[in-house]
Amino acid sequence: MAGRDALRDLLAREGGSATVARFMEIALHDPERGYYRTGAAAVGPRGDFSTVPSIHPALARAIASWLLARRREVAPRGPWHAIEVGGGGGHLAEAALRSLGILGRSGLRYHVVEASPLLREAQRRRLGRFRVLWHDSPLSALEAAGGVALVFSNELVDSFPCHQLAWKDGRWLEVRVALEGERVVEALGPVSDPRLLSGLCALPEGAEGRRIEVHLPYFDWLRAWAGSLRRGAILTIDYGGAGPELDRGRHGTLRAYFRHRTLRGLPVFGRPGMQDLTADVNFADLERWGERLGLRRRSLVSQREFLLEWSPALAREAERDPAVAFVLHEPGAGGAYRVLEQSRSALADLPGVG
Repeated sequence: MAGRDALRDLLAREGGSATVARFMEIALHDPERGYYRTGAAAVGPRGDFSTVPSIHPALARAIASWLLARRREVAPRGPWHAIEVGGGGGHLAEAALRSLGILGRSGLRYHVVEASPLLREAQRRRLGRFRVLWHDSPLSALEAAGGVALVFSNELVDSFPCHQLAWKDGRWLEVRVALEGERVVEALGPVSDPRLLSGLCALPEGAEGRRIEVHLPYFDWLRAWAGSLRRGAILTIDYGGAGPELDRGRHGTLRAYFRHRTLRGLPVFGRPGMQDLTADVNFADLERWGERLGLRRRSLVSQREFLLEWSPALAREAERDPAVAFVLHEPGAGGAYRVLEQSRSALADLPGVG
């Protein structure tokens, strides 16, 4: 799927126009031509974007320390389960498993949830020396773990389609994309899902022209499996913020990445299936949705704070290693990413926890 013909085909399937959420769903996840399904998605210098784990193992080291600490709370004796959702190229899993060491991996059952056959094969090649179990869904992984697990993800939420809303004439309307002849255009129409205007979503005050994004499909996905987590924790890492941190005014945060170039506005819709589409994550929504599903917030911190809490040696390493300095840099990656920890059941009730 590429170019204007692909866009015309996509919109024809939707009756001539599509919400941003529906456009993203097809462009990213279509089984035959979606960006994440065809091999178009590649991380690193040869791809469209880089992730923190592909730059340096700092995040993996911190996650390994977090896993060991929470393991003592969730499953202090015997087998224990870690579930990584959306493993990408396997960089994070490889570095985390290596950081755990032989003793840390004792009794560990490491699960990776990955629906893409191409990415799963890349993970198998990278993780061949470790014992890893693969699953198509978090529900399958949790069933294998008996409902007791430590679940974590990095840059997963932003891979979900998002609705884009615009405030006009005193109300929220939904942004749609269409073709007028050969021109790509945007149009505003009624909100497609009434839940967007309910108490389920943390909408800011309206201001003429303001645009926001809501990752509502992520809530539906989370709801499908979160109830099966009887005891444990969920660690969610992504770029974004909460409240005023996310205010992008008339432009919103919707963007595309193509060969390490950032595209905004109408070019976002120009190469369906050939470029990554994303938007900042509203962690106020993630907290609210977690509460609806019985998950308790334990902490919400910047990536820098998380890294220094769980891997303090990074502060000194940053003085001599530019890659470490980059992932810790507060105005950059260290501040752009947020880390949300939510817990379930006995974990949240332990003395000194929360």
